Amino acid sequence: MILMIYQRDTFREYVLPNVSNQDYPVVLDNSQFHLGENIVLDLENLNNQWMLHSTSDYKMNINHLDIDDCVLEDQTVIYFNTEKGETFQGIVADVEESFQVFKKYDISGMNFISIGKEDTSIIQYEFRDLISKNHCIIQKNGDGFILEDRSTNGVFLNSVRINGKCKIKVWRSY
Repeated sequence: MILMIYQRDTFREYVLPNVSNQDYPVVLDNSQFHLGENIVLDLENLNNQWMLHSTSDYKMNINHLDIDDCVLEDQTVIYFNTEKGETFQGIVADVEESFQVFKKYDISGMNFISIGKEDTSIIQYEFRDLISKNHCIIQKNGDGFILEDRSTNGVFLNSVRINGKCKIKVWRSY
């Protein structure tokens, strides 16, 4: 099970461990998520079922309904509001192994890559209508690549949303 937390400028995945009958706090770092203070998400696993609980630090809602507790199920979207009025969202992905969440591509020999849900995209991807038809492009530039965001929901690199274009490097590990 993976809990993806995002704000406008930040995205991070938290892989929930394969434990049972145990509390499991997830700390959202205030500097990474632009919060007034760290937020600790109150999770627990009871009989192999993950639960998330509201605390005095944050409240949750799903489909515009305030909730105190949430069973984490695949593709559940949770909206969080802190006591200071800050907001962030979570999406749940239920996967067998964390390495199966996203397909990996070797782009080192390519000059141009289009990513989106459009049939003409080189890499086609769809997830909860968060991927645009023409989400982004990657173009070869010298010893690296230029990543260009063309989406409405944003492109994140190393958990940080990019604005417009940014340079990325590709390296090989043997």
